[in-house]
Amino acid sequence: MHTGDSTDRMDGLVREFSRRIAPAKPDEARADDRFVEDLGYDSLAMLELQFALEELFGLEPIRGEQAVRMTRVSDLTQFVRAQFEDGFGQVPDAGVIELLRTQYPGSGE
Repeated sequence: MHTGDSTDRMDGLVREFSRRIAPAKPDEARADDRFVEDLGYDSLAMLELQFALEELFGLEPIRGEQAVRMTRVSDLTQFVRAQFEDGFGQVPDAGVIELLRTQYPGSGE
């Protein structure tokens, strides 16, 4: 089980990369934001986000049927939490985070 600090950090990273990769380029991504309607995601952008989070957290690949059920940022956050609770993934170190931030600079960066 992870502490509140690491859970908050994971949630923050999911929101951050949801924003960075979002085609709509919002200033922030909130937990209740919908990927398609609010953040402008299409299927290609969703794949890109999935790959980024798999790399960031060392997760097993996200299967299609799992991805289809993720319509809000909070759904993806819950998925990542569940992966950790099931023993998959790790909290990323600063080097991995910075590498992905460089790869996905986001809006205004």
